Amino acid sequence: MQTAPVTTTRRIERQSLPWWWWGIGYGIWATFVIAVLIVIPPGAAAVVAVVTGILLCLGLAWWGRTTIAVGDTGVQVGRSTLEWPYVGEIRALDAAQAKRRLGPEAKATAWLAVRPWLTEAVEIEVRDPADPHPYWLVGCRDSIKVAKALVETRTAVVGSADDVSGG
Repeated sequence: MQTAPVTTTRRIERQSLPWWWWGIGYGIWATFVIAVLIVIPPGAAAVVAVVTGILLCLGLAWWGRTTIAVGDTGVQVGRSTLEWPYVGEIRALDAAQAKRRLGPEAKATAWLAVRPWLTEAVEIEVRDPADPHPYWLVGCRDSIKVAKALVETRTAVVGSADDVSGG
């Protein structure tokens, strides 16, 4: 696994925080601001409220964004790249399969790019003997679409005949 960017990329899925997470964040922020207003003077509380509000927005926006892309060199999730020669079997997992793969069937050394609001996932086998991760588990909104795009690009670039397995 390397952190070098994919040279020619095609974005498969760009993820962002769902609207209701912003509502939860706002509720926690408002509770914090009310508590601060009780303890410190209103002028200082206003400064704290603005600063924490900006930090909250930046933090949620940063945490919620992930891009899944494919290109000439491999599959890229966020800043990490798995090069095509090391990509093994690609499996699209529905919600129940993904839950099992994150729970009782999980391997502690797996590389995870999952978010709590994404129920489906794609499992990408890693065939690099030097890599400590047996597979990547990537959360996504449409696992079949992502898995098919990965297989199609790998076939076009490398010529591999491996197919998408649905679980």
